[in-house]
Amino acid sequence: MQVYNALANSPFWNNSLMIVDYDENGAFFDHVSTPMIPTASQTGAVWSNPSPFISLGPRIPAYVISPFVKPGSVYHGILDHTSVLKLIGEKFGNNNSYSPLVDARQVQSISDILNFDNPTANAPAAPALNAYLANRPPAPTGATVPTPDTNLQKGFQQAVTSLKQGGADLNHPKFGELIYEMDNPPA
Repeated sequence: MQVYNALANSPFWNNSLMIVDYDENGAFFDHVSTPMIPTASQTGAVWSNPSPFISLGPRIPAYVISPFVKPGSVYHGILDHTSVLKLIGEKFGNNNSYSPLVDARQVQSISDILNFDNPTANAPAAPALNAYLANRPPAPTGATVPTPDTNLQKGFQQAVTSLKQGGADLNHPKFGELIYEMDNPPA
């Protein structure tokens, strides 16, 4: 938010592009099927799994922030991390190309999100966090937490224990509720 506010209130807003994406999956379950776009192993690459990837994998969240993006819009095309490379190639590469391998990738470029015909002159104000949180639906009641028996569950319990050992308590702004729930599981 600090970076967004700095950019939105700077003299550079009218020519800016900020991309925030993640190199982690966004969820273990998704209602949208993974696009079947394969990625072959590259010569000289050392992967833990020598088999090629047969799909893009789980969706991940990303934000493209610019006066050239319609405020509040959602892009429905297929993007992946190489979409950023395609944009860089279009802007700075020889012959508008990053590399033949990236160009051949069956995904769109970040440039497909941008519209230079009607830029947003004034950066949209970010919503107030307290107002956003106040509009969340209530937490479910009657849910039960199973005894940690999988490696993931045990790892989660260890992470909460580590947070507490590091001084996090019920008043922690981000993890307080989680610590409470782990200490007070429903009956």
